[in-house]
Amino acid sequence: MTDYKLELEKYLANYLGLKYTVLFSSCRNALYTLLLSFNLKSDDEVMIQDFICDSLPRAVKLAGGKVVSVPVDEETFNLTAKEVKKRINKNTKAIIFVHTYGNPSGIKEIAELCKKHKIILIEDIAHALGAKYDGKLAGTFGDYAVYSFTKQMVNLGGGALITNRDVEKIKILKEQLNRPASKLIKLKRLFASMYESRAFFISKIMIDLARKKSNLKQSNDLDSHYECSNLEARMVLSQIKNLEKDIIKRKENYNFIKDKCKTQKIETKSESGYNYLVQIFQDKEKRDMFLRKNNSFLKPWPNSNVSEILTFVPNSPNFSKNEISSLFNVNRESGADQESLNDVNKNEKTSAKMKNNTKAVLLALLCTFIVSIAQILLKIGSEKFTISWTQVYNYPLLIGGLIYVAGAFIFIKAFRLGELSVVYPVMASGYIMVTLLSVYFFGEIVTLQKTGGIALITIGVVLIGIGGKK
Repeated sequence: MTDYKLELEKYLANYLGLKYTVLFSSCRNALYTLLLSFNLKSDDEVMIQDFICDSLPRAVKLAGGKVVSVPVDEETFNLTAKEVKKRINKNTKAIIFVHTYGNPSGIKEIAELCKKHKIILIEDIAHALGAKYDGKLAGTFGDYAVYSFTKQMVNLGGGALITNRDVEKIKILKEQLNRPASKLIKLKRLFASMYESRAFFISKIMIDLARKKSNLKQSNDLDSHYECSNLEARMVLSQIKNLEKDIIKRKENYNFIKDKCKTQKIETKSESGYNYLVQIFQDKEKRDMFLRKNNSFLKPWPNSNVSEILTFVPNSPNFSKNEISSLFNVNRESGADQESLNDVNKNEKTSAKMKNNTKAVLLALLCTFIVSIAQILLKIGSEKFTISWTQVYNYPLLIGGLIYVAGAFIFIKAFRLGELSVVYPVMASGYIMVTLLSVYFFGEIVTLQKTGGIALITIGVVLIGIGGKK
């Protein structure tokens, strides 16, 4: 069996140009184990931004340290050297720099401060693998980097610690802390990580439901298990090699909205991961009004100066400009060139129509093939047909009928997806071919399966008339 965990450890270390990688069940467990290795005392301070999920300050407290919360910059959503400098003292043990939504803006100045004052710098690159500042990769400015496998990709869980420092103590602590995994944790992580993909609407429904009882996205509990599974490592490897291509596409999406609505600021020397698309509002009232009309968006982390004026949505590399325009209402609420946007939308609608018609034609051909197989099975089954309980064992008749039903669903899908003027000729030609083949092989046209097929086609046409494309 391939050791995907070892392969992933090497890949992450090589990618960042660092020596060691230790895999964990999650980013938060990686951070907690790292902090625990520092032997923090009650007066040892760990500085962290106030705009963050609860799990990070929770990890600091559980490791025995004191959390020092620092307000973020209202444009970049990151720590700034100015605010950090005010709070540095003799008890400052470490600073955790979060590359918020993939943005590395400000990391160089923070790294210089840490070096000057001999403070440990931990980079949280959960959203920022592949991001750069002044050509240098995020995760390589500090002493340690922690990464999540459920933020830039879909996964069951997993995280990593990457560093040039010795990791033997961390590995020992990880082994000592490891317990059996919770039965539901991987399912919860899978649904949560789907929010980072184009299938975010599925995760959004689950998150909204879960938040009535507990906070799925901002849960501050550590995992009981600390090991990353071989399956999780394999899922990472299958997605991570496309990361840089995805970042290029995400950047295009960011550039599309940045002149049309107020969004996160990315400094000139920064190359973000662009993991989320953000919209900033004048006040909470306008933000909440927008959220009521746009159910795809989530509220951000609470307890910060920026928490009540922004909202975000995952930045899928597969988003079209038309989809982004619709999500952010840029046609109505911005000063964008309406004519330009209309041209973009028109071109994308034409392209989408062509793609849908192509898919519909392929489905129509698939339907014809499936019906041909079903007719052969129905013919064989009908020859043995008698009205009795033993017909439950008439497998050709049973399987042929099920395949026919599947064909009917494909038939309906094809007509709902494509234009009738395109799909009808293909479907009609297919059925003429099926009929000719039936005559050739069986020497007849009207049979039991033909009658059933005509009935299914009639039902499909009625459904098409109700909801199909014209």
